[in-house]
Amino acid sequence: GYCQGLAAAGYPGNCATLTSLAEDVCTQYDRGFDLDTIVERLDGITQNKGLSNYIMAGATVYFCPEYSSSN
Repeated sequence: GYCQGLAAAGYPGNCATLTSLAEDVCTQYDRGFDLDTIVERLDGITQNKGLSNYIMAGATVYFCPEYSSSN
């Protein structure tokens, strides 16, 4: 699953927090934000570009696959 994938990539973190960040990515896509805007906001929250990239990828794989072509 999503949290296991992040942990395997070296970002164990709190699963509930990581899940809510991914769900927020989907919400922002729903609202029409573009990829760059979402990544910028996520980087501001995580302070870790690598983690942000994994969250972005995981969000579109696990939570909103309809946006997988966006990133």
